[in-house]
Amino acid sequence: MATTYYNDLQKLYVAYFNRPADPGGLVFWEGVVEKANGNTAAVSAEFAKSPEYKDAFAGQTNEQIVDTIYKNIFGHTADATGRAFYANALTEKRITVDLVVKDIAGGAQGTDLTAYNNKVKAAEAFTTALDTDAEKAGYAGAEALKLAKEFIAGVTTDASYAAAVAPANLNEVVADVVHAGTPFVMTAALAALDTAIDAKTAFLVTADGDNDAKTSATEVSIAGKVTTAETNIDALITGDYAGKSEGIKAALLADQVTANTKALGEAEKAYATAVTAADKVEGLSTLIATRAAAVAAEKTAETTQAQAGIALTAAESTFELASGTVVTFDVSGNGTAKYTKDGGASTDLIVLDAKGNLALGTGVTETTFKGVTALLNATVAKETADAAEVAAHTATVAAQFGVDVADLKAGSSDELIAVGQAIKLTGDLADNALPTAAQITAEITALEANVAAGTPDAAKALSDFQGLVTAYTTADDANPLTATVDTTKTAVEGAQKTIETLTKATADLTAAQATATQLAGLNEAIKFAQGTFTANEFNVPVTLGAAAAGTSGNDIFLADAKASTLVNFGVAGDDVLYVGSGYKLNTTGDLTKGVNTDLEVFFEKSGTGTKVYVETTAFGSSASVAEVLTITITGVAPEQLKFDNGIITHV
Repeated sequence: MATTYYNDLQKLYVAYFNRPADPGGLVFWEGVVEKANGNTAAVSAEFAKSPEYKDAFAGQTNEQIVDTIYKNIFGHTADATGRAFYANALTEKRITVDLVVKDIAGGAQGTDLTAYNNKVKAAEAFTTALDTDAEKAGYAGAEALKLAKEFIAGVTTDASYAAAVAPANLNEVVADVVHAGTPFVMTAALAALDTAIDAKTAFLVTADGDNDAKTSATEVSIAGKVTTAETNIDALITGDYAGKSEGIKAALLADQVTANTKALGEAEKAYATAVTAADKVEGLSTLIATRAAAVAAEKTAETTQAQAGIALTAAESTFELASGTVVTFDVSGNGTAKYTKDGGASTDLIVLDAKGNLALGTGVTETTFKGVTALLNATVAKETADAAEVAAHTATVAAQFGVDVADLKAGSSDELIAVGQAIKLTGDLADNALPTAAQITAEITALEANVAAGTPDAAKALSDFQGLVTAYTTADDANPLTATVDTTKTAVEGAQKTIETLTKATADLTAAQATATQLAGLNEAIKFAQGTFTANEFNVPVTLGAAAAGTSGNDIFLADAKASTLVNFGVAGDDVLYVGSGYKLNTTGDLTKGVNTDLEVFFEKSGTGTKVYVETTAFGSSASVAEVLTITITGVAPEQLKFDNGIITHV
């Protein structure tokens, strides 16, 4: 389909009618202009003779016609000179209206040209948005065109154009226009309302993330999440956030993000300075990293040890319950255990085998002691975890000692030099040389080996050397460079955490607001669907409860799954009872004469009223217990009721 002249045609629609083109008209006139090789004069002339134009300009003087054209194109009346010029030309029949429109539009400049172009672009956006057959059909009639004219009239500046064609606003305008131009059909309106309500219900089921109808979100819970998210942000920023306007909130949040970023930068700078200072001591940065890794490994080992302990306790309890025994682990903590049963003697349950590995005692099997294999495995796991924790702790102590030796506190070098001068077995340091942790450890290991070998005076030598080491560690009770690295690193991590926390809180708020916005849109859809009824002088439909009563207005009652009594039906207004689609009226009024393949409605006289039976299954009237919904309408005889397309009315 050619669209070459759509823009030119929209200009004419705006100028003559102050509204967007309807899709059908746009296609039709496109064909006319194509045949005229792009000349729109014929279209302009036809528009000037059209009933819509004549109705819009009826009773106007030529001056008023000129003003209307100006308002359509530019959004304001003509200046005195222009008004007089074109009005006189029309009066003297020197020009026709179509040429006035062409001349005024063609001479646009400055803000007038901006306004005209924006109106045309808005018209194009509106027409494009009419992309379903229902929407195209709904853009018809005085009320629909009135709303479309209001849409175009509101566009002049770039800002007003942007606001007008923003998706949310444009969709709302199109919906309102189509709503106004669509004839009211009760069943269609009820279906639309039902669809809107179902959409909200389905949304609430999934809005809390579990897709469980039993725990659906509510209006209150969704609003609560927004409030909670705002409160969380309020606690993270400087200044009062919650309760402020959106503009102030955005400014406060932006300021806090800037402050957090600055704080992180300053912390990283301080950390870099501390690392540089540590790098000046040979090997210290490596030792600090080794210590950090050792500390992390020890924490992991402690966690594993704790988990293994919990698992062992659980396995022990399970075993004791299953086997009817009492388990006692050896106080030495080597993993071996004994058991007693029925007050008998204590017997080996878990022992150390010839290789020193934990194993089941003689005669102990899974068959005779249910759960013992799991207990053995849990015991082995616990012993392994214990050993790993001891090794990790030893590594941490060694790593810390390395840092202690390398990172001297001011005034403690003499004590360390004394230690170095005492090293004899593993080397001979120069005078005033500072030993490393590895050298000190190697010397202690050698001294301990001499003690074990029974070397004369070895024990005293070891004691003397350890005394020197103790004197050093007492004097050097701080690691100044390492402490600064640790402190500044912690500050960096804290600044990063602050940023991450605010980022997450902001994301949580965005998500909560998005959910709330979706809910608001669904509520608007329901309100819009309800507006169809009020616009056609009906009250908003209500679902029947155990009892209901007609009001002074035109009521719409919706049958539910339970029996109901309805009074004052059709007494004061044109009331409607809707039972659902796909039903036929069984005119016999006798439940025993139902057609088993049809969903049917029966009217049965009951005193001065009527019992309305609505089958819940096609076979409902023939079931052993009638599968029907009963609605008792008091004061209205069957002959006063009319049934059509699922709708019961009072006649």
